[in-house]
Amino acid sequence: MRHFIASAALIVGFFGAGSSTAFAAKGVKKTSAPGVAHGVVTHVEHQKSKSANGHIGEITIKTHHSKKKGQPASAGKKVSGQTHKFTVGANTTFSRSNGKQQSPATFAAVHTGEHVAITHTGHHASSVKIHTHTVKKANPKKANKKTAK
Repeated sequence: MRHFIASAALIVGFFGAGSSTAFAAKGVKKTSAPGVAHGVVTHVEHQKSKSANGHIGEITIKTHHSKKKGQPASAGKKVSGQTHKFTVGANTTFSRSNGKQQSPATFAAVHTGEHVAITHTGHHASSVKIHTHTVKKANPKKANKKTAK
């Protein structure tokens, strides 16, 4: 009886190992986790009408160069980032951020030369955050004191 229980447990163990998700998903392309790409917009293409896939345009960005953790900074070498092209669909969300302030935006607000952060899955952008930088104005009282002397 004891041998029967041990052999039954062994057989169940083999069948349980064979039904793991790794074997079940064989041949199926895995979807990647969402990533974030930071960079400068180099090209924006607006399509006149939606395509069959629901795409309304494309954004091409040049990503910022970042060194790997633990690696020394490149001494005197000019290293440029890579260019990436992302498709924009009807379900892509847009926002404009100025520091901690957030405001909604549209695809028409994306222009060449702007800094953006694109949350993407593969080559499809799920959200685009446009970073704007404001320049502080000089204090006119301080400027007058310097010129008054």
